[in-house]
Amino acid sequence: MLPDSARLSLDALVRLVRRERIGELPDVLSPTAVWLPREEAEANQTSADAEAERLGWLDRGGRLDADVVQSLTALCRANVEYYGWIAARSRLGVLAAATGREAILAVRDGDEIVLLQSKPKKLPEALVSQIPEVPPGTGSPVSVPVDELRAAAANPPPGAVSAKSVPRTDLRRVMRIIAQRTSGSGELWVAARDRLGRRRVIASPLRYADTEWGRFLNVAEVSDGGELWWTLAPASPAELVRRLRVLRQSLR
Repeated sequence: MLPDSARLSLDALVRLVRRERIGELPDVLSPTAVWLPREEAEANQTSADAEAERLGWLDRGGRLDADVVQSLTALCRANVEYYGWIAARSRLGVLAAATGREAILAVRDGDEIVLLQSKPKKLPEALVSQIPEVPPGTGSPVSVPVDELRAAAANPPPGAVSAKSVPRTDLRRVMRIIAQRTSGSGELWVAARDRLGRRRVIASPLRYADTEWGRFLNVAEVSDGGELWWTLAPASPAELVRRLRVLRQSLR
């Protein structure tokens, strides 16, 4: 367990986990790889060690404390991950992850990262808590076939429709909402490892968009008949959490 919440440079965290052979940061947190001359790389490693010392992460031997290693292992090799990219004033990379009883929340903002302890059973809530507050949109959830939505967006002449009829009002409502200008958006994913350590990721992310009419989520789902449907619904924090949990169940 981390001794406290921590803010440090992303480069320092990358160097610390690599030197301890903990693993690699997941894509949602990982920086672009850049080659550095040896002297500059050594200077950056020294800076990373200084940051670790400032945070109280080092033991008496100058290595990462065992509790810190345990937390960073959950960050790099989690059994369960809820993560995503959140765009508002800036673009954040957020990961809520757990291995056993060890859980951690990481928020990347540019070249900095913040790490906080979390709760294994509250990972979806931890991820959603990082999304800026915006009132949910109004109305009931609506679902339309993706093929029909694409056809409507392309303005084709009247023609074939889905095997499952969709009320025209539903399609018109979806078209009106997705035509709204957005002030923020996000893409949320769920991943989990099985007993053999194989990592599985949901097929399609849970997305949301902030409009003048409020926040709406959207997700693509395959029907029992194999047809791809697109669902749009008002996105309260509770609804985002609920749908993330449903997506987690799909990986079991």
